[in-house]
Amino acid sequence: MERCPNCRARTDGTDTCRRCGMALGLLQATERAAEHWLRLGIAHLAAGAPQAATRALNRSLALRHDPLAEELLELAPGLVRQLPGAAAASGSPDGSRET
Repeated sequence: MERCPNCRARTDGTDTCRRCGMALGLLQATERAAEHWLRLGIAHLAAGAPQAATRALNRSLALRHDPLAEELLELAPGLVRQLPGAAAASGSPDGSRET
């Protein structure tokens, strides 16, 4: 958090705004939790676990709006088709289903 949501003063990393005195500790903890879930979602995507990634990214977005988390959430379902072995399971070499 760069600025106090109450008075817009720059924050200095403490739990209280230096200008208006607003308690910032819970907000900072929420931001850290959202970042944790985002990183976990990225790790799940890298490991080829799109369902786990979707859960983690949704938790991150429930805590904080993040354009990166939104983009990754849209990307996650497509990874199922690109995982090794997905082409063999679909019956075609490129992974697409023939009709």
